[in-house]
Amino acid sequence: MPSVTAYPSTITQTSGGNFQTFSNLNNLKNASNTYAKTGKIAGKTGTKKRPSTITCTNFQISLPVGAEPTSITIEYAHQKLDDTKDKYPSIAAPTIHLKNSGVSPVTYVTKQGSTPTKDLLAKTATFNGKVQAETVVGTTTQTVNGITTTVPKFKTTTVYYDMPSRNAVQSSNFGVVIDYPANTSANTGYLQLKYIRIKVNYKLTTYGISVSKMSSDDVYADTTMGFQVELTNINQTAYATNVLITLPPGTVIDSVTGNVGDFIQWDQNQYVWKPPQSKDFTTRQLLLFLKFTEGNKTITVLEKLNNTTSHVDFTVYPQRIYSSSNDNLFGAESILYSFVNTEFTLPIKLAKDFIESTDLTAIYIFNDRQMTVNGFARPDNGSTAISLQDFDEDGYCEVPCSCPNEGEYLIGLNTSSESPEAPTFLLRIAPTMGRQLEVAILELSEEETDRLGDGEVYTVNTDLILYSDETYYYHDYYRNDRIGVVNTIAETDDKTAILNACNHFSDGMTTINHWEEKNVEFTYDKTYPVYILFVGNAINDPDYEKTSINFTHPNLFLSEDEYTPEVCILPTPLENLINDNGIASVDVPIRQSTNQIIFKELGFDQDFGTNENYAIRGLGLILECESNGQIVANAKIKSPSGLVGQQSTIITPNKNIFYIGGEYDLWGFNISNMEDLSDWTVELNFGNVYSNNESKTIHIEMTSLKIVAYYLEMDNSNVHQIYVEDENLEWYNVFIKDWKSPSGIKTNVKYLNVDGTDINDATNQTIKEKEIEIEFDIDGCDLTESTSMLQQVTRLLTNKRNELNKPIPKIVRSSFEPNVFYEYILEEGIDAQIKISGYECKVKLTVPAGTNYAIDDTVTNASGVVNSIARVNPTIIVVPQADTIELLEEHSEQKFQAGRSDWIGKYVEIDCENRIVWLRENEEDEPVNISSSADFNVDWFNLDGAYNFLPSNCIIQTVTFTERG
Repeated sequence: MPSVTAYPSTITQTSGGNFQTFSNLNNLKNASNTYAKTGKIAGKTGTKKRPSTITCTNFQISLPVGAEPTSITIEYAHQKLDDTKDKYPSIAAPTIHLKNSGVSPVTYVTKQGSTPTKDLLAKTATFNGKVQAETVVGTTTQTVNGITTTVPKFKTTTVYYDMPSRNAVQSSNFGVVIDYPANTSANTGYLQLKYIRIKVNYKLTTYGISVSKMSSDDVYADTTMGFQVELTNINQTAYATNVLITLPPGTVIDSVTGNVGDFIQWDQNQYVWKPPQSKDFTTRQLLLFLKFTEGNKTITVLEKLNNTTSHVDFTVYPQRIYSSSNDNLFGAESILYSFVNTEFTLPIKLAKDFIESTDLTAIYIFNDRQMTVNGFARPDNGSTAISLQDFDEDGYCEVPCSCPNEGEYLIGLNTSSESPEAPTFLLRIAPTMGRQLEVAILELSEEETDRLGDGEVYTVNTDLILYSDETYYYHDYYRNDRIGVVNTIAETDDKTAILNACNHFSDGMTTINHWEEKNVEFTYDKTYPVYILFVGNAINDPDYEKTSINFTHPNLFLSEDEYTPEVCILPTPLENLINDNGIASVDVPIRQSTNQIIFKELGFDQDFGTNENYAIRGLGLILECESNGQIVANAKIKSPSGLVGQQSTIITPNKNIFYIGGEYDLWGFNISNMEDLSDWTVELNFGNVYSNNESKTIHIEMTSLKIVAYYLEMDNSNVHQIYVEDENLEWYNVFIKDWKSPSGIKTNVKYLNVDGTDINDATNQTIKEKEIEIEFDIDGCDLTESTSMLQQVTRLLTNKRNELNKPIPKIVRSSFEPNVFYEYILEEGIDAQIKISGYECKVKLTVPAGTNYAIDDTVTNASGVVNSIARVNPTIIVVPQADTIELLEEHSEQKFQAGRSDWIGKYVEIDCENRIVWLRENEEDEPVNISSSADFNVDWFNLDGAYNFLPSNCIIQTVTFTERG
């Protein structure tokens, strides 16, 4: 299987708090004998006891068009080092997860790495689209100290998820995060990394294409012939392709059927077929029914992605013509439809006065191609006599016929044995595979599939009846009527795709107007939805409208004979909880709980939640119920992404309305989490945990459960936004008045106040912390509401603390400075002055680092400006055009020269911070250290302010650096 291995171009790390940072992070961008090493990691009671979390992005991965990743392996090499001989720190395995992978939930792409040892070892962590998970498949009871409780019953299953897409892994934001835990030993030491890289295995999108004539019969001018275009998805990938179909000039398209998707005209004789796409399909077929003029013809098909072609050559012979006509007797030409080897009736109607006056005893049916007429096999250009005694008093007769081949047949009628000049009937015979079956599809809800066990065999049972007013039914089409099950494809609205994927069918109907029981078995796979199919007659059956099908509600049960349903404790009737029709009641035995009651489709408008118009400020449940004793109500609120908030309350006999949550209660969620509440779910159960009487059963009667969302309607009055940990202060009814962030730096040495100043004093300056000051108003409807808002803003701004009671820095950013963020600690309370119905507030945030951090690296070409307070050492990528190159920085006159005979047209990376030069054949190759090729007295560029590089014998691609201001 093809693969690509890449190193990160951007590496960042956390700092502050307990984190001990790495030096020389750029050494991780290759596998050379250089390392990134932490400062001294403190013992378990120290401060800097945890290695910084490393984030690697911008791997510059390039995959072929249509490629799909099949596995992603994180490769890294690490070791721990002692500070005191043979006394090593104890650092457990890191947590490794993919960043911006597009996979949800993120736990699917999160793994434990390997514990670092004193030896430098290469380690890997692989993500391959499947994880092992514990799932609840039912309940069981357990008795501890004489107390019996109902507990979940778990089963280990394999959960499959979609791997990150090609676009995701090629994004510069895609990457890997390696998060080491803190040192748990008293020993101090170091952690050292040699490299971090990603290996992406992928499969290519490969299609097979073919075109063929659907019949071995000759093709005649102005006569329809069927052609089949077949597209094979060899590697079953999801990338859609197009097929360019070139038809001979003068071709007339009679009809297009099969897996059509989109079929559009591209040019005069060219058409583009865009088949419906899914990675689960193996083949797609397009059926073209065409007419041609005389001559030698070719149909060519081109699959656009792989540029593969196929063609079919054939000859079109002159049109077939009969010799005489009797239209006045038999009427104009009629078109009839049927299928290969399928009996149909030829309806013949004679004029009534002809039957009454004629002396003839028969009429003649003429066929141009081999077929069966009235039970007799007839060759090409055959004829069959039909006795006039077979006609009824109205001149009507139905002659049974069948055709062995698809295509068009010409049927003529005459009163003599001479063939007529023109046909009376045109038969269009389709292959059996061309049937378009009618199908109704029932998808099981999540509530129903939640009760199924992964890997278990289930039976679907129903009764079918096929109604028809016909006293007889010539065709066998009713044998299509049956039920089926599909549990092998992702959720889709494409009926054709579901029908094509169905491999589990019951037996077909055997008669009409009688009920028949039908069963079909399948093995449940929780990865996919369950579709139950009710398959009817072919839509293009001539007798399609003569029948209708009806069925009873399907039953679903385990196929094992010994299966007995588990006893559930649920309120009945359950639907009364969501309507006004009455009471739902349940008896809860002592020390037992009800099953989970799951509420979905909560009634909110689509997309209602935290967005540009609203900020959700709280969620509340209102339960109307009565009980004859104390009982606990446990509630959960779940987001589509898997986040869960849970609370409980005690139901008592002397009340009938109970509240869980409410205004300003976010259930542990952030406001930013609360998007599109229409897709959220609520779970509720009741536990009898307070009774002491062994026979005490609590009876509870429930009228309704309501969910209430409390929200703030945004007026977008804030010109600027401030975010704390990605929470917008505007969501808390905050109006920003001012943001004061001192520019420049504050140092601990005042140069001009030092007696006996020498040139070393200024270099000893250390950057000190500085403060950000924010002024804002909080205006609620009244002072009570504003006070609640102030309390929540205070909670948001306050730092959490670690196990040593030290504050953990939070991140603040603002639209005043949109491209940077600060790490801060709140050391003083908010200065809040009361006004009529709100507060005027000031708060100071201490920035320990004394500077901000750029969110993104600065990347330019040869010229640009360094806006950073400190000088920067850039990384420069050039492409040599000769054996020797030179870079001259125009303003500072710094110069870099190097020479090498084998680097023309390749990529050279000049890392000025680490004073290393790297060489790559192309962007995906591992780099080679060629620092010795640089002159011994080169300037490793140190930039401040404007810069402009003047290259000689090379092309500058990028100049990259990180600013801190």
